[in-house]
Amino acid sequence: MWFFATFNNQVKKHAAAFYIITVLISAFTVFVPHKFLPPLLVMFINKIFVGGVLQGAIFIIVMYVSVLPQKTRLRIKLSKVRGEMAIIAALFTLIHNISYGKRYFMLLFTDISALKPYEAAAALLSVCMIVLLVPLTVTSFNIIRKKMSGKSWKKLQRLSYILYALLYFHIVLIFSRGLLTGRLTYLIDLYIYTLIFGIYAVLRLIKYFKKKAGNVTSKRENGAESFNTADYIKGKTILSTALFSVVMLAICVYSTYTYRSADVNNTVEAKADGQIQDKIDAKTGSNRKETSEADNGGTGSANKADTTQNVQEQQNSVAGGEGFKDGEFEGSAVGYNGKLTVSVVVEGGKIKDIKIVKHIDDEEYFYPARDKIIQSILEKQSTDVDAVSGATTSSDAIIKAIKRALGEKK
Repeated sequence: MWFFATFNNQVKKHAAAFYIITVLISAFTVFVPHKFLPPLLVMFINKIFVGGVLQGAIFIIVMYVSVLPQKTRLRIKLSKVRGEMAIIAALFTLIHNISYGKRYFMLLFTDISALKPYEAAAALLSVCMIVLLVPLTVTSFNIIRKKMSGKSWKKLQRLSYILYALLYFHIVLIFSRGLLTGRLTYLIDLYIYTLIFGIYAVLRLIKYFKKKAGNVTSKRENGAESFNTADYIKGKTILSTALFSVVMLAICVYSTYTYRSADVNNTVEAKADGQIQDKIDAKTGSNRKETSEADNGGTGSANKADTTQNVQEQQNSVAGGEGFKDGEFEGSAVGYNGKLTVSVVVEGGKIKDIKIVKHIDDEEYFYPARDKIIQSILEKQSTDVDAVSGATTSSDAIIKAIKRALGEKK
């Protein structure tokens, strides 16, 4: 908001240059491999651009300009570049749509059963928003707008109200993933977005009823009939606000309930999983110690050195992927959002295949980590691989789960 209010004249005058810069940033973000970028930059790109935060923020500013008080300096400045802001936001959405579309749009049209219900609904809303965004963006260019009549242009722009509603419900569906994993950040974010869109809806309704009341008043005055404008606006606004409040409150209550249920379930599951793993690790360590002591006969420092060497050899064997019993084994670890489970197939003492059985991490970070880690382990036949920048937690969890699967079944 500060940027567009401060540099509104420059944005208006050099709009084409800003569009080109936006497209270049979008192309850089989408097509440049993240492994060549600094981790801090990758994190910024994933959080701000890929996640759609910047695009959503600009659309919210565009949305609010029309309901700001008349003749205020902020509204006057932002109104000058409202069309340009909408175009820039639309161009930035290419990042979000391409990044997620490679998976979700493909599955939506080819194998919708592979998507969870809220994922399929969110993807479908995205398609609807893209369909609406194309004509809204094209007609925001001055060269196109000048060729349209004012009445036709305003009528078309009313589609933006549907776009804003779809955007809000898309956000609700996207945050459902985080709520189902018990992440408090998603709940707070959803509350804030609900407040932002709720306030806009109320202000939009007040403006609509004021305009309608003005039209009715003019007709009544011509017909010599009295009309109480204040009561009309107040009555309509209270009724509409009450309906919107019920919907928004219902969403918040449902979100809170989902978060609390998921938080309790994940806590119990993670605690149980951690206790089981601790017992396995303790038992494995105890067995190794007893075996080493029996082999070495407990004969002083030389035998301790042999014991250390045997343990090291076992660790190297695990890391090297050699000498494992053939079969398919599972291992688990705790990722960014919760429990992660992998399946490892061993044939001829070699790792032949690794699959993710279950995970609840964020897809934009998890899938790059999954692909890179699994590929590296299969190529090197070793779990001694580097984590993926920008997805360190998910990477470490995948590696740890694979190590556990191999270590438990040596």
